[in-house]
Amino acid sequence: MKLIIVLAVVLVYSALMLTNAAPQQTGQPGCTCPCACPTPTTTPAQQTPPAQPSPAVMTTATPPLSPTATAMPTASPTATSTPVPGPTDDPYANATKDCAGKVQASGIPLCSTKQPTTSTLSKDSILDRLYELAAPGKRIGPVLFTHEAHTKPAYSIDGVRPVGCVECHHTDQPKSALTGRLKTSQRADVLTADLFTKTPAASPVLSCRACHAQKGKLPAVGQMIPLVTYPAADPDDPDSKPETVTLTNFEAYHRNCTACHEKAIDARKPPNAAKFIKGPPPKQTSCGACHNPITQT
Repeated sequence: MKLIIVLAVVLVYSALMLTNAAPQQTGQPGCTCPCACPTPTTTPAQQTPPAQPSPAVMTTATPPLSPTATAMPTASPTATSTPVPGPTDDPYANATKDCAGKVQASGIPLCSTKQPTTSTLSKDSILDRLYELAAPGKRIGPVLFTHEAHTKPAYSIDGVRPVGCVECHHTDQPKSALTGRLKTSQRADVLTADLFTKTPAASPVLSCRACHAQKGKLPAVGQMIPLVTYPAADPDDPDSKPETVTLTNFEAYHRNCTACHEKAIDARKPPNAAKFIKGPPPKQTSCGACHNPITQT
């Protein structure tokens, strides 16, 4: 009888041991069938971080970058944009290249190999008599400029010689001849009427507005309208300061023409001075003497 009881206890104990051993194989307590065990849900804090590969594994799995891949990219010379002119570069030096046959909005050729007899300036003016932007019917009128009269008779300031070409076409002279605020040279020799008319290979002469464009517009030559700094009008006056001016066609024409006219009037005041051929030139205050009519219809 005792033997039967001992065998029964041993069998029960063995059955219990087998029952506890089955869940340990699946890793989930109380689950005896791996195919029916639910997927455990764990929080991020309970998740086991992935094993980090050893340095040897990383070296094998990720090859080092080649020198061409790690180097900073360098733009090729052909891919670079046009360089901005530096202090020694002159954007107007080659201005007469490919200018033949081009006509500006004013109707005046961009450049020419023939001297005009007359030129009509300010045909497309955008200003009124107060130098303000104006509607077409209120704009200041055109100017009939007698080019021939200014170049053949004694139209110089002192009245004893013709006006030199470079007194207006200031870029048509060699660099060695440039003075004051003049910086641009487009010709190896000083431009003269003989050079221009008697030299078949002479370069064309640019129109003034090729560089001195209207306000708010880009010139046909260069990247910008020229800037010029004029000295103080009265060095002894502390309130008189240098003036930097954007030389639009308005500024260039009025400053050049007006200064010449006023100097000519002053030069003829002495009793022994040369007389005017056709009377004194118009002053700056007399707009109608040049702009005729004042307003367009």
